[in-house]
Amino acid sequence: MMLFRSLSLALLLGLLGLRPALAAAAMPGWSRQGQDLRRLPAVLTLDGTPASLELTAGHVTILHLWASWCAPCLEELPALAALAAAHAGPDVRFLTLSEDRDPVALRRFLAHHPDSAALPVYIDPDRRIAHALHLDSVPVTVVVDGRGMERARLTGSGRWQGADGARLVEILGHLTSR
Repeated sequence: MMLFRSLSLALLLGLLGLRPALAAAAMPGWSRQGQDLRRLPAVLTLDGTPASLELTAGHVTILHLWASWCAPCLEELPALAALAAAHAGPDVRFLTLSEDRDPVALRRFLAHHPDSAALPVYIDPDRRIAHALHLDSVPVTVVVDGRGMERARLTGSGRWQGADGARLVEILGHLTSR
């Protein structure tokens, strides 16, 4: 009976045109969020200049939050950069947001760790974005659609060359095919 209900729900979602690939808990660690991110606080560029993440520019944004003192963050950045190289384009962009407080120290760190600097880096020294997203740790990866709505979130380290990368590519496919 439970199998019949599950199949019926999947069929109904398909008939309604809802995208099961964006359903919550489709994979461990991934969740679906419906948060409006159009009015996030300003961040800093690497030279300390205030900037906006511009999450409503009509393209899907993968926003990865990390810190230079976070060992799991540093381990996953090269694989995320490789995934970005394969899938970034006019409809998809990848951004990283460091929670480091000192732009000068972060620039020095990135100069010694080029794998961590392969993606665009912004800084959120006061954790205002982290607070707006209700985050208490890094790394976290957030998928934002072209209207500024959060569509998916991976809390914790991503296996970007494995299941999490495949899941992200699947989500991107659904969001960019509309």
